[in-house]
Amino acid sequence: MARTNNDIKYNDLLNLIANEVGGNSTPKMARVYLNAIINVILKELELNSRINIMNFGIFETVKSGGYDTKMGKFDGGSSIRYVKPKLKLRFSPSKTLDRAINENGFEIPERKKKGRSKRDTRIVHNARRRVEKPTMQDIVTEMFNKK
Repeated sequence: MARTNNDIKYNDLLNLIANEVGGNSTPKMARVYLNAIINVILKELELNSRINIMNFGIFETVKSGGYDTKMGKFDGGSSIRYVKPKLKLRFSPSKTLDRAINENGFEIPERKKKGRSKRDTRIVHNARRRVEKPTMQDIVTEMFNKK
């Protein structure tokens, strides 16, 4: 594959990542994190053949090949050739990433904060429905008061 002027070099990518993170991050740290991310993606693809990274996209392996195909020859004849099966990597961007590229001028939109989380809603709902149970002390005092 031929390089073009738009291709980014690996070291330049590491420098960009370190600058974006800011603070005291270095290209060496960026290299460690980038390699870790790539290794995690590869391990997950090996296990599940599909990985969904929220707000980024879906990586999945697709099987191709494993069939016979007819190949034409220059003399007018043809021959049958077997295409070996192999896995190809497919990436589908998430809606958030797609919108960031097409609608927001290459900026990730801010997430909208919701009023309550599901957990908080459940806690409030259960608190309203909760019936106060008498304590052991209340039960004992009620038993003595009945006599």
